[in-house]
Amino acid sequence: MHKSSIKRVKRKIVNERMETKMFETEVICTDKATGKQLFKTKNKMVIGGALFVLQKMFNVNTSINVPTLNTLLGINITPPAFSSPGLQRDNIIQLFCVGIDGSGDTFGSVVAVDYKSKGIDPDKMIPFRYSDPDTSIPSEYTMTKLVNGKKAYYGKSLVNTPTIQSYFKDGTPVTSDVSSSSKQEEIETYIELRFDINKNDCREYFDAEKGGIKNCRINTVGFYFGIPVEVDNRIEYAFAKCFSKINFNNEALDDDVKELDFTYRIFIR
Repeated sequence: MHKSSIKRVKRKIVNERMETKMFETEVICTDKATGKQLFKTKNKMVIGGALFVLQKMFNVNTSINVPTLNTLLGINITPPAFSSPGLQRDNIIQLFCVGIDGSGDTFGSVVAVDYKSKGIDPDKMIPFRYSDPDTSIPSEYTMTKLVNGKKAYYGKSLVNTPTIQSYFKDGTPVTSDVSSSSKQEEIETYIELRFDINKNDCREYFDAEKGGIKNCRINTVGFYFGIPVEVDNRIEYAFAKCFSKINFNNEALDDDVKELDFTYRIFIR
């Protein structure tokens, strides 16, 4: 087939994609103390996430080289040797990061997530913890580097092991014999995971570098996949890349008590 014909075919495939997406998402943020829902939104898979899914599904490689979080932040972690096609089994969504490139300063100035994005802008990424090097920090914090004499922890583990759930639209759980069910309602199948921002997160950095916790806020969350590597009795990640990103209006963390709970669901149809 002539190159121009191939190009037309590819353009036709792109233009005639089904409007119904394979993945739909739901992100719910609540105040941990009151249980009040602060906002509900969706996230957007970026190109690194799309490549990740396809590589995992078919155990193949791609020549498209998306920058790693390690490269962007200058965190050099040596992964274990791996020479097979596709991605390593334990290269999965492991952590999340937060930042302030998701919105302007005014309410309603949320920036649309760019599919081409490499994730959170490294210059706008906020470390969860920012402490003296000899301070003991819980094991859920990761992606560590020295910044201005402090240890900055840019990643944080998920709260729970993600769980797969499947329900008929009327709320009836799907069971193993679903193929013989007489129910006619649609089925929703999704994976649910939780993550949180506690009263220690992000404040130390704003207090030290950004004029105090009165300025502390976040307006974006990025999910990252990577390969766990033990470094100095702590799990760090090699080849970490952004899977998806959520931008939202500024959520203030301007006191030492506010905590956020997030529930993130990925529906597949």
